[in-house]
Amino acid sequence: MAAEQYGLEIVAKETSYETFPEVDILEDLATDPQMLGLIVAPSIEPDIAPETWQWLTECQLPVTVLERHPPQWLPGSFDSVHTDHPAGVRRGLQHFRQHGHHRGGGDWLWVAPPPQAISSWAGS
Repeated sequence: MAAEQYGLEIVAKETSYETFPEVDILEDLATDPQMLGLIVAPSIEPDIAPETWQWLTECQLPVTVLERHPPQWLPGSFDSVHTDHPAGVRRGLQHFRQHGHHRGGGDWLWVAPPPQAISSWAGS
């Protein structure tokens, strides 16, 4: 793994898509004296997302957010990383085509955030 080349260790934890309080996991990670920063994809569940985002704003470690936009009511900003999923699919299909494949199949599932999550994030 690339992290080992630099003497780093990656610690991964997950909450799946359940309404598990993420702050407990974040606290556990942040209290590790060797932790250098957090890379997170916070839940969009309206029951726990506000508490998670609030905790992230108060975190003393550097935080990078993956595939999420912070709620509009949140002060400040975060470093973030977003991927271009359609471009990745296109590159994959081009790769298969270049190797002689002429048919492909896919199974995509897109789950929209619940309306209450969107409205709670917008501060309404």
